[in-house]
Amino acid sequence: MAASLRVIVVLVCVTAGAALADAAAGGVRVGLTRIHSEPGVTASQFVRDALRRDMHRRARFGRELASSSSSSSPAGTVSAPTRKDLPNGGEYIMTLAIGTPPQSYPAIADTGSDLVWTQCAPCGERCFKQPSPLYNPSSSPTFRVLPCSSALNLCAAEARLAGATPPPGCACRYNQTYGTGWTSGLQGSETFTFGSSPADQVRVPGIAFGCSNASSDDWNGSAGLVGLGRGGLSLVSQLAAGMFSYCLTPFQDTKSKSTLLLGPAAAAAALNGTGVRSTPFVPSPSKPPMSTYYYLNLTGISVGPAALPIPPGAFALRADGTGGLIIDSGTTITSLVDAAYKRVRAAVRSLVKLPVTDGSNATGLDLCFALPSSSAPPATLPSMTLHFGGGADMVLPVENYMILDGGMWCLAMRSQTDGELSTLGNYQQQNLHILYDVQKETLSFAPAKEYIWTKTQQITPSSVRLRALVLAPMAAFLVWILLLLPYVAISSTASHGVRLELTHADDRGGYVGAERVRRAADRSHRRVNGFLGAIEGPSSTARLGSDGAGAGGAEASVHASTATYLVDIAIGTPPLPLTAVLDTGSDLIWTQCDAPCRRCFPQPAPLYAPARSATYANVSCRSPMCQALQSPWSRCSPPDTGCAYYFSYGDGTSTDGVLATETFTLGSDTAVRGVAFGCGTENLGSTDNSSGLVGMGRGPLSLVSQLGVTRFSYCFTPFNATAASPLFLGSSARLSSAAKTTPFVPSPSGGARRRSSYYYLSLEGITVGDTLLPIDPAVFRLTPMGDGGVIIDSGTTFTALEERAFVALARALASRVRLPLASGAHLGLSLCFAAASPEAVEVPRLVLHFDGADMELRRESYVVEDRSAGVACLGMVSARGMSVLGSMQQQNTHILYDLERGILSFEPAKCGEL
Repeated sequence: MAASLRVIVVLVCVTAGAALADAAAGGVRVGLTRIHSEPGVTASQFVRDALRRDMHRRARFGRELASSSSSSSPAGTVSAPTRKDLPNGGEYIMTLAIGTPPQSYPAIADTGSDLVWTQCAPCGERCFKQPSPLYNPSSSPTFRVLPCSSALNLCAAEARLAGATPPPGCACRYNQTYGTGWTSGLQGSETFTFGSSPADQVRVPGIAFGCSNASSDDWNGSAGLVGLGRGGLSLVSQLAAGMFSYCLTPFQDTKSKSTLLLGPAAAAAALNGTGVRSTPFVPSPSKPPMSTYYYLNLTGISVGPAALPIPPGAFALRADGTGGLIIDSGTTITSLVDAAYKRVRAAVRSLVKLPVTDGSNATGLDLCFALPSSSAPPATLPSMTLHFGGGADMVLPVENYMILDGGMWCLAMRSQTDGELSTLGNYQQQNLHILYDVQKETLSFAPAKEYIWTKTQQITPSSVRLRALVLAPMAAFLVWILLLLPYVAISSTASHGVRLELTHADDRGGYVGAERVRRAADRSHRRVNGFLGAIEGPSSTARLGSDGAGAGGAEASVHASTATYLVDIAIGTPPLPLTAVLDTGSDLIWTQCDAPCRRCFPQPAPLYAPARSATYANVSCRSPMCQALQSPWSRCSPPDTGCAYYFSYGDGTSTDGVLATETFTLGSDTAVRGVAFGCGTENLGSTDNSSGLVGMGRGPLSLVSQLGVTRFSYCFTPFNATAASPLFLGSSARLSSAAKTTPFVPSPSGGARRRSSYYYLSLEGITVGDTLLPIDPAVFRLTPMGDGGVIIDSGTTFTALEERAFVALARALASRVRLPLASGAHLGLSLCFAAASPEAVEVPRLVLHFDGADMELRRESYVVEDRSAGVACLGMVSARGMSVLGSMQQQNTHILYDLERGILSFEPAKCGEL
């Protein structure tokens, strides 16, 4: 009997562990809200309050380091740092839900402690006011008192340390101190729910937490705290997430939420962007609370190119647990030991040619500069670089280490006594995606641009049992064949050419003149930022079928917006016409669906309703099409209810739904069965008078891949023209023998897998007039990890050149045009010339030198005129990290993508006449 009971206990524990592991496998996403994000809070008020919190938090660090070597604390009492000490304590709040049914509550997120706790009813006068109702454990059937046999029981842990055995059946009361704040109650376990909507929620049973019925006062609009430290009680450890990441929005941004990701989705979002750097954690001291902290090896600091003479070992962690540097979500302003801070301060002061002013009363900061007439800083400081172990450099732009408030500009760092703990605060972490990989013991970070999240589903016992499901070989073979049938239907269209027409989306919106240019520049910037922030997605695989050499072809039509082109197609049986964005920078085809549509943006056509189509079919999670989508864009868990996906773009547009197949009609008479597409029922953003998007990238789910065509071409009519632009798919895509040809650069094998969808080119130089500009070829080079490079894109209007190349081009044009410079801010363009007749401004020849092919740009392909403002501008923008050949520079050029041969061909054409 005893043996049977042991087996049952083991099985129960394994099942609970598997549920937690499933949560980790799927990933958890929660939003973080800065406590001090109320509108109207000035920078000086923010900094004063933050410094006050930081000083109390640091004082606690010091007290805890001292007390860690003294006698052990009473049983059930633990101590850890947090931001609870003042009415303005605490930095970021996350929302989660507890119990059955789930009850939402806000909690402070803290990387400097472990315990997860919330206030519980009944709670008398010793409870603080909170914004949500008190959680009542007696109303939840999933609440359990945490037994002393649990490895997470604090009292049992204390007893074991003292060499004693906890009495059987005991319940553990705890008293956790946070310096000037504290909380006490009963340890329990409960089901926690993560996710903002029913569609993406994850429920995890058996989370150990503190059920507090007595606490010190105000906890800043929260109902408790979530520890994210390195101990066993932290949420990260209990979820067995292995990793977590966050991205903290700038403190001036009072509307956006920061993002906290737990599990593999954290790596998907953080590790596949531009400029990812990794550094190992320094092993923490074994004694609590230091064992909870995330220590880093800061080896030096540079301001601009100059390395500062900071003494070696200034940030070293000593054997007694003193010194070192930690990264912390709850400290706002970075503190550096005095030996380092003095040199940082001196470097900044030497670079700023403004009078120093006393900002200690207004901001509490040591180094501030007086600005004339409360204006913006007159010059931009260079970036500051924190050099970490392993060669990982964290580059801080000026807005991450200087703070502007009214008439002062201040260094957002503070001094700490030599030999004490230094802290990397969250002000210096803003707009960085930071990943804590607790399994690999590394911290990774990268500039954050674009965010993608994976749809997750509720974890059930059946999801654990179904892991053991094994199909018989013959049954598995038959299932595989059946799942491949849609691809067979699609490949049969490969021998037919298809013509579509592209239309400017701004034609439908009625945008003209300067407004049209401004919209183009804005969306070009956002799209390039989206490319730079691209995260893990489907890898590039071999395309299906070939387009054959058949003649003739069907026709259909497309349109262009300032940042995208729109194509008219039809979906379903009977066919429902719809308009979609054409995008060579992505793969997924999707449209909004009335299934029903829980959240849809306005569109010009009626919503597509799958129930009204005779040819709609859901895609199974086992389908190769779902597998082609790949995590983190798709999320499948037993039972197989369909292939759910979530996809986000750089401009904030997103779609959430299920992958399905349907008959698509291209042109007037070409119907293609079994096309995989996203049926989106929760969609955000705007797609410029369209209903969705058609991906034309290099991945297996793009339209060109699913059709089995090996080439396509388009010819964009002039930027301000209203004539449609033709798009040719398959055999109808062809150029003359006079066309120039350049090879595609192989897509990167490392870094962001989504970038395998992009069409990379080798740009070797730029000529203005007869002069080849002195641009380092490395500026345009694509690295193996996917950094840099040049892509050609249908969705970016104005070509974006890497900053060094853009500056060289702008200087060359300015020296040759010889007209007064003018502001192009109203257009979103950087280089403009004042001219009474902009159309008469003479500009030099401009040539882009690709590998084996020169693309000479006509005047209308790179000059933008605003006659009402009397300016002529360069129709290009500056970018950092990569370059993009935009559609304005491609206008009146017939461009062919030969996917089979891996080449791009182009020739001048009158696109409106093709």
